Amino acid sequence: MGKAPPIVLMVWLGMLLWACQSRKDKSLSESQEWKDLMVSPANRQIAEKNTKFAFDLFRKMVELGDTSNASLVVSPFSASCVLSMVMNGAGNDCLDEIRKVLCLGSIPLDSINDYYRQLTGCLRQVDSQTELGLSNSLWVHKDFDVKPAFKKINRKMYDAEIRCLDFFSPGAVDVVNRWCAEKTKNRIPKILEAFKEEDRLVLMNALYFQGKWEFEFREDYTRPESFTAMDGTIREVDMMRQVESFRLVRNEFFDIAELPYGNGSFSLVVLLPSPKKKWDTCWDSFTEGNWRSWDKEWESRRLDLKLPRFKIADRQSLNEILRSMGMIQPFIRSLENFSRIAHGELKIGDLLQNTFISVDEGGTEAAAVTVATIMAEEELPPSLQPYPFHINRPFLFLIRERSTGAILFMGKVVKLGDID
Repeated sequence: MGKAPPIVLMVWLGMLLWACQSRKDKSLSESQEWKDLMVSPANRQIAEKNTKFAFDLFRKMVELGDTSNASLVVSPFSASCVLSMVMNGAGNDCLDEIRKVLCLGSIPLDSINDYYRQLTGCLRQVDSQTELGLSNSLWVHKDFDVKPAFKKINRKMYDAEIRCLDFFSPGAVDVVNRWCAEKTKNRIPKILEAFKEEDRLVLMNALYFQGKWEFEFREDYTRPESFTAMDGTIREVDMMRQVESFRLVRNEFFDIAELPYGNGSFSLVVLLPSPKKKWDTCWDSFTEGNWRSWDKEWESRRLDLKLPRFKIADRQSLNEILRSMGMIQPFIRSLENFSRIAHGELKIGDLLQNTFISVDEGGTEAAAVTVATIMAEEELPPSLQPYPFHINRPFLFLIRERSTGAILFMGKVVKLGDID
C-alpha cells in the first residue's frame, strides 16, 4: 500500500449528542443526568492505554492507506476488544506482541479481562437515552476442539456467545453474517465473504451506537452550502445549523467542539483545522499527548454551529496495519502461539473491521464489527457573540464516553456527497 500524504485528518467521535434547539425544552430527571463513572485506578490506567492504542491505530491506518482523498471511520474499541479476547489464548512472544500493540505493558491479563467486563456493563447503562449495543461471539468449526478454559474466560469476562458451526456447509457464512446484521440493526449486513479452508475459529465483536443530540438541529434550518474537499473541489452539501452553548477548545491547530448526546455521557467531538495552517501541520499535531492536554482546556461558549450531514461506510483489513505496529508472531503458524486455544499449529488468518456512521439532524448512528479468524494450517493460496464553528472543510471526529475517555469510533471526513 502506498503511504498517504499527511494531508489526511481524522475526526474523533465522542458519544455525546441528542437534539434540543433550546435548553428550555430539556427536562431530565436527576437519575438521567450525566454522572462521572466510578473508575478504579487500575481500570483508569487501562483506559488511558486504550486511548493511546486508538491514536496509534488510527494514525497507522491513515499513514498506510491510500486515503488522502477518502473519508474513513474506525472503531478502536471494537478492535481492542477482539484482540483482548484473542490474547486469552496466546502465549509467549505472541502474547507479548499483542499486549505491546494494545499499549498494555505488563498489566496482568486478569486485570484486562476485568476491565472489559466492568466497562461493558457501565457503558450499556450510563445513558438511558442513548442506545449502545456491545456483543461478542466465538464461532467454532464443528471438528475443532477448543480448550474449555478459553471458552469459559471469554464467556465470563466478555459475555461471548459460543456457537458451533460447520464452516463448510451451505449457508454457514450467511449464519455468521446474519449475527452481524442483527447486532448492528443491519448497518453491517456482512463481514465475511467465505470461510477459508484453514479457518477453525472466529472471534467477533459487534458495536452499535445510536445517540440523539442533547440540542437538536431543526430540519427547517438545514440549507445547501459549500464544502471544500481535501483536493480543493467544492460541492453543495446539506448543512445543519443551530446557535447554542457547547464546550469549546481553541488552539493554534484546531477549533474543537464537543456536541453532547442524551444526558451528556457520550459526545461527538469535532476537530476543525485552522484555516491558517496546512492540513499536514494540523495532522502532525493530532497526537495522543496533545489530545490529553486539549481535553483539559474546555470552556463553555455560545456557538453558531454548522455541521454537514454525512454518512460513511468503510471496510478495512487490519493485518498489515497491526504488523506494522509490531504484531508479527500472531500471524505465524506455531504450536506455541495459541496453545491456550487448542492443540496444534495455529495463527491469526484475517483481522477485519467493517464500520458505518451517519450524522443528521436527529443525532448519530454508528456501528462496527471486528472479526479475527484463527487458522489451523498454513494458508493455501469572544465574548457573548456566537463563535462561528462552520464545518465546511475536511475535519476529524471521534465518539467517546467522557468519564473513562473510552473512544468508540474515530474518523475523518475529507469530502462529502458520496458514501464510500
